Amino acid sequence: MNKIRLLLIASLAVNLFLAGWWVGNTLRQPPRMDMPIPQMMRYADRASPEEREAIREIFEKVDVVIKAGFERRVETFAKLREIVTHEPFDEAEFNRLIADLPAQRIASEEQQWAIIRDSIIALSAENRQALAEVFFLPPGPGPGGGPSPGGPGGPMPPPPGQPQ
Repeated sequence: MNKIRLLLIASLAVNLFLAGWWVGNTLRQPPRMDMPIPQMMRYADRASPEEREAIREIFEKVDVVIKAGFERRVETFAKLREIVTHEPFDEAEFNRLIADLPAQRIASEEQQWAIIRDSIIALSAENRQALAEVFFLPPGPGPGGGPSPGGPGGPMPPPPGQPQ
């Protein structure tokens, strides 16, 4: 009887593991790309009224560049799938597309940082300082192992003119 009970428990554990794995894979949602980065938009809502629209435009311009970069990569991946799954295999085009992937990312990041650079230069000193705490957070966890300030799950920096 003990062997049967052990087998049933082991079977239940395996089935629960597989069901959890399947549910996790099935229900996993990709990150939303239909809105600017939420923590940055929360900052824009708290900025001074005079510069709120300018800050929103920064986020929207960067968001457009990010979305365009993702769309370009999706197109490149579709072309790569087509090349890899069909004969004759076009090795030259495959190599060109593979080599182009990092260049696409770099070009997109250069556009994003140019928008940020030009926009931040035009802001007041208070809003430049506050936005620096949003855009230029160090990677990784914040002090004490918690989330970085302003990063996902972390507190937002205070709006301009408020003590930290």
